[in-house]
Amino acid sequence: MAGHSAEGVRERWIALGLSTRPVDRVQAEKALRRAYFCAGLTPPRTFMWFPSPASALIALGAMQAGEQKIFVTDGVRHQIHSQVFLDTIGAFEDRFQKKVGGGVGRDVLVRVRDQVVTRVRSLILRELADQTSDFGGSAMKTFEIEVGSDIYRAITAAPRKLIPNFEVVETFFDLIDIIKSLQTCAWGWSEDYWLAAYEASMRECPTQPPMDVLNRFVSLVQVREQLSIFFPFGDVVLCSENPLVVKRDERDRLHSAEGPAIVYPDGWGVWAWHGVRVLKDVIEHPERLHIADIETEENAEVRRVMIERMGWERFIREAALRPLHSDDWGTLYRKELVGDPEPLMLVKVTNSTPEPDGSYKDYILRVHHELRPLMDGNILGEPQKLTALNAIASTFGLKGDEYKKVLVQT
Repeated sequence: MAGHSAEGVRERWIALGLSTRPVDRVQAEKALRRAYFCAGLTPPRTFMWFPSPASALIALGAMQAGEQKIFVTDGVRHQIHSQVFLDTIGAFEDRFQKKVGGGVGRDVLVRVRDQVVTRVRSLILRELADQTSDFGGSAMKTFEIEVGSDIYRAITAAPRKLIPNFEVVETFFDLIDIIKSLQTCAWGWSEDYWLAAYEASMRECPTQPPMDVLNRFVSLVQVREQLSIFFPFGDVVLCSENPLVVKRDERDRLHSAEGPAIVYPDGWGVWAWHGVRVLKDVIEHPERLHIADIETEENAEVRRVMIERMGWERFIREAALRPLHSDDWGTLYRKELVGDPEPLMLVKVTNSTPEPDGSYKDYILRVHHELRPLMDGNILGEPQKLTALNAIASTFGLKGDEYKKVLVQT
């Protein structure tokens, strides 16, 4: 029963983190007021709604940069965060978690927390935080180019409507530093891991926390059940709608081969390839990629995706790679990439089975830079001489001589 309870809580929070259901604004505002009240704070009078976290952040940065600082001072902002959120954590730590400090209680905390972090927090929040930190002054024009002018206008529509003199603020303030600092004010996905873990432990532990602590905790859970991300301040809360789409690969990483992996109502989203966030064109227009784009990309993971999206054959051709070794088995290529500690090693091999039209198809495989065979248990074998045969053999977890023997036997 206990294990079922922990598993059920974990799955509920994972589903909540990946939810694309429309937000019930009435219920969300009601839950937020209750959370403030339970923390001993005056409930906010103003709720501002935005179609995406990007839109909310732009509005928040514009308000901070301009004259309309409706969310008062840094001191109150930190007070809100402390009293509504951190005090609740502290109360659980002091009064409740001591009772589950060992044994199954601690086990449940760690298991549920880690699962939710892996499947929800790391999956989405990091990508959102990275991308929203790109906004600001001159960066906004680059952002407009990346996502398209139509989406850009949609994202800025709500801030333009809600923030007086937004156009003036946008032209002479660089928002990037402001927006980076305001990311710490976001609440929602980032709290899933501890809310889920505490809920699981609470279900496992026969001793319940004091009623005031329980009320505050439940109020936070109810807020999170309504909203994925929002920005709470003294008298105003900026709320974002949920995403319309969240796409993942078979390993639960953000991924889409045709468009954004996360899409919000205003069109803003995150483009990702097997968990690596990339620019829109890498996914939607790989034909526009050039070798110069790849060679100047500083992030090794993004560069790998760009090459994969360009296509190995085209990459070899446009990078003007010369064969490192060639034999009857295939052709081996090597490419040094700036900033990458390991060279890129590719082997080109022709399929021995003809296609229906009688032609023979070429395949290009990426291999270990030392041609180490990948064996069972993800264990790497010993380095091999850099030959095409050894490269092909390494993809089967074998050394070159072993691979030849297998072919002879079959």
